[in-house]
Amino acid sequence: MKPLLRAIHARWRLAAALLGLIVIGVGAGVVVLPWNSRGEASVVFLSSRVVSKQAGGNPYLVFASSLTVSAEVVGRRLMDDQTVQAMRKQGYTAPYQVGVAPDSAGPVLSITVTGTDPGATEATLRALEAAVDSQLETLQSGVRPDARITAEVVSSTDRPLRVSRPKIQLLGELLIAGLGASAGVLLLLQALADRRRAAAQVVARPAPRAGPAHQVDYESLWPGDEESSSSPGHHRAGDHA
Repeated sequence: MKPLLRAIHARWRLAAALLGLIVIGVGAGVVVLPWNSRGEASVVFLSSRVVSKQAGGNPYLVFASSLTVSAEVVGRRLMDDQTVQAMRKQGYTAPYQVGVAPDSAGPVLSITVTGTDPGATEATLRALEAAVDSQLETLQSGVRPDARITAEVVSSTDRPLRVSRPKIQLLGELLIAGLGASAGVLLLLQALADRRRAAAQVVARPAPRAGPAHQVDYESLWPGDEESSSSPGHHRAGDHA
């Protein structure tokens, strides 16, 4: 943290300019980036009239496990690549997700459509609601009408709701990336400046004076009086004398 503060203090003009560019970029992102919209619907699968007779003809009183299996089969068919491509060719280009509702113990199919165009999101949602009935008709083409499973839309959004979280998250990522890149530039420039300053100090430092290449101690080469007097040969010469 200290090196970064030192770099900002040394180059505050550059730091201010980079911060201004970040603010401008985030502001442009707020204007340019579209908001996401979401449409949701829940479809319940009901027993046939033949099965509902045991409950007085009320299909909401008869929920067998086979209805949940039917809902899962229809959801998988709607998520098939061929179905997705067929939907896009018809102009329903918003991404969607269809599957058995995880928060329900009954045969409820959950449809979620998300997109940046509210009109396309709503159109895709309505097309998927109709596609549930068409898929059921295809699966039960050889079954008597009174023995067929039916589907009813339980809930559906009238207008796609704006979802702000993806856009805010993207803007936050752009802000963090801009601040990180700016900090990296400032630290790099400060490191280069410190390296140049250190190199300049080494060049400007005076070199130490060089002494004689070979300095010989001539006094040490000649024996002194003390050494000659203390040598054994000297004592012997005195004894002979």
